[in-house]
Amino acid sequence: MRKLLFPMLFFSALPLFAEDWEFEYDGDIRTRFAYENNWDLDYDTSDGAAAADIRVRFNLDVTTPIPLYLFYKLEWGNISLDEDFRDEDNFLETIKLETRQLGAGYEFSIYDIKAGLIATDSPSDTVINEDNFGFKINADTDYAGIKSFYSMPNLVDAYFNFIESSDDLNQLFFISAESEDYLDSEFRLWTIFLDGNDSDSFTYNPCWLGFEFENENEYFELKSRFIYNGGIVTLNSINYTIPISAFYTNMELSIEPFEDTVIFTRYNLTSSFDSDTSSVNQFQVVDGEGSLDTGLGLLFGGSSYGSEACFSNESVSLIEDNLSSGDIVMDAPGLFVYEFGVSQDFNFIPLSSDLIIGGANTGGLFSGDGYFSSLLGLEIDLHNTIDILDDLSLNFSLCYLFPGNAFEDVFERNNDSIEVGWDTSFKTDFKLVYSY
Repeated sequence: MRKLLFPMLFFSALPLFAEDWEFEYDGDIRTRFAYENNWDLDYDTSDGAAAADIRVRFNLDVTTPIPLYLFYKLEWGNISLDEDFRDEDNFLETIKLETRQLGAGYEFSIYDIKAGLIATDSPSDTVINEDNFGFKINADTDYAGIKSFYSMPNLVDAYFNFIESSDDLNQLFFISAESEDYLDSEFRLWTIFLDGNDSDSFTYNPCWLGFEFENENEYFELKSRFIYNGGIVTLNSINYTIPISAFYTNMELSIEPFEDTVIFTRYNLTSSFDSDTSSVNQFQVVDGEGSLDTGLGLLFGGSSYGSEACFSNESVSLIEDNLSSGDIVMDAPGLFVYEFGVSQDFNFIPLSSDLIIGGANTGGLFSGDGYFSSLLGLEIDLHNTIDILDDLSLNFSLCYLFPGNAFEDVFERNNDSIEVGWDTSFKTDFKLVYSY
């Protein structure tokens, strides 16, 4: 109820001040479904199963005669339709109604100041993408596109518990510079510092330095980024510090040989596993947040129902929550993901399709293990998007996975009771989104 108290007061007070104010709203309704022939990845049983969920989002923006604006974002979901609703005793627990953003902002000169329950995101959602209670200051100039903000997203979060799992996130600083005027390319350089992210056992002080590059010309389009992750982690019990030194990079190159036909290749690479516990050589993410840029739906969730996958694409550390804020887990390797694909738009029907063939290897590929010894798996994917109406779209995916020699070892680190074998897996999923 406390999550709805502030929105109730917010909307009750609006009529008192609403003269000459402008109201704009939007949102979406999303439902997803997935079926996999080997749902639990236990190849002794090979049980098939299905999942479905629904989510509703509502956004309200209010502008006033003065440079003051209000914002509100409400989310209902994700509500699982395959298991929770079958248990009537737990029905109320499935009504996951939550205020995601609520606050006010003030714009003047080059500055934009926000306070309240605000979005705290980094470029490309690579390091952090959350909603936290605090304030944020943005400065945006016309010279070289310099932008920056400082935020304290955990200012009073501990008292109201708006966002679970982010109680340790205290101070975040981000600065970015970008330009689009040199060689018809876009450059972006940014850095992020996180101060005082504590757990019971560790104090976590990381930073990230990122470089992004985009170039589009008559021959090809190239997108790439490189992120270096540094800082220290302190083991509180003995006041022992461990340095962090890791990286994550990706690249996508595409050409258009024919009208509405694009051929592309895409790569993701993270630093490899290092058994030397005097340093952390694996890419760190905040609360498990990060993103692999991939279309492999069974391995890393790059399909319509992305949360149903072998590994999470939201954690570059390969296994979700294996390396997140405040954790030191040195039993997961680096990662190399590679894809080749064709994208086709069909003019006679509102359909676009991507055919992708790709795979993934652990960091052992670069330390002498060999290709097949380090192979997580090879995958074939077909992703389709149908624009049914202007505001209604359907995404439909087919995914087929051939596990490799390294799949069982990596997967069973978090799933000891599962017997993973050489059997293949198949998944089909879809996502229906209505935007209003």
